[in-house]
Amino acid sequence: MGLQLQQYVTGTQALLRDNLGLLTPVSQLTNWINEARRQVAQLSGCLERLATGKAPFGNAATPGYMVPGGATPGSQFLSTFTTINGQEKYPYSMALAQIQAAYAGIEYVHDVTSVAVSWGSMRPALEFQAWEDFQAYCRSYKFLVTSYPLIWSNDGDGADANLWMFPVPCQNLEMEWQCTCSPLPLVTNSDYDAIPSPFTNSVKYYAAYLAYLGRQNYGQAETMLDLCNRSIRVARGATDRGRVSSWYA
Repeated sequence: MGLQLQQYVTGTQALLRDNLGLLTPVSQLTNWINEARRQVAQLSGCLERLATGKAPFGNAATPGYMVPGGATPGSQFLSTFTTINGQEKYPYSMALAQIQAAYAGIEYVHDVTSVAVSWGSMRPALEFQAWEDFQAYCRSYKFLVTSYPLIWSNDGDGADANLWMFPVPCQNLEMEWQCTCSPLPLVTNSDYDAIPSPFTNSVKYYAAYLAYLGRQNYGQAETMLDLCNRSIRVARGATDRGRVSSWYA
């Protein structure tokens, strides 16, 4: 769980030297904080969520609806995330419904980075092709080609994008999408904040950047934007220091 709204407000007001909230109303500051949260999530990619179906060997380890203070594993809703027989095109909103059922605080999916589809005893990751290649080579057949999907692509941008598969699924097949998401806005202190620590530290800097822009104090605004970018780089380094693929190569 990330920070509560009041903690974001307090941290941003300190950067603005406006601890009493006399220069910037809290309602406006809250809008900038939520915009900052979206920007931090998009710049850092810190909100990756797996939209998953029911794996061949069960889903007992799959996290359920994530709420402050606990989680319920094995949500039954997860078993419905499958391909559709004869359908090649899938909107990102299909994954969003699955993710929102499993994780709290997510507003929309704006990117998909990996796709795997079950072939029965296996669930291989599909190969990706850019849309231009996918259109030229995979969709050039006059008649529908159905089988287990091998390749995926996407068209469109952001939350309105679509995912495509080839060959077209021949039946309902369990699948998994690795998605990058944006957070729901915070309205009250009881709202769940999906931004994970340490990326929460970057939010106040971007919110202060927007506030200084509103005051037309461009020098201070640039300083806050630079601090935000530095903070995101530090957080990314702190959470991704590299891995050893094998100690016994």
